[in-house]
Amino acid sequence: MESVWEMFSGRVEKHAVKTDVVCSVVTLQFAEWAKIVQFKVKKRVVDSTKFRQAWNQWLVATRGTTVALMIYEYGMAIASAKDRDEFMKACILPEKTDRAGAAAEASVRDVLVALR
Repeated sequence: MESVWEMFSGRVEKHAVKTDVVCSVVTLQFAEWAKIVQFKVKKRVVDSTKFRQAWNQWLVATRGTTVALMIYEYGMAIASAKDRDEFMKACILPEKTDRAGAAAEASVRDVLVALR
């Protein structure tokens, strides 16, 4: 499983963590991969929290079978498009935008001040 993580971890943005009103994104390591990655065989989703021995048995059992790898951009906690839109609005997108939807100059200045 580590080799699968190494191949695809670059496609993972961050893991979305929302507690009450505060939200953040954190970078995940291999030990936490079950929060953002799932395997699907036919229409059945495979439990991502298996131990190493169980994963090895699963790999042997599914040899020759087509397995879909699903990587969630910000983790499996964001289950629907509505949840993703709310998360993006609260955590990712700038608070103030111009008419074209780009970050307003005031938002850019706020970020610069926060970074100093």
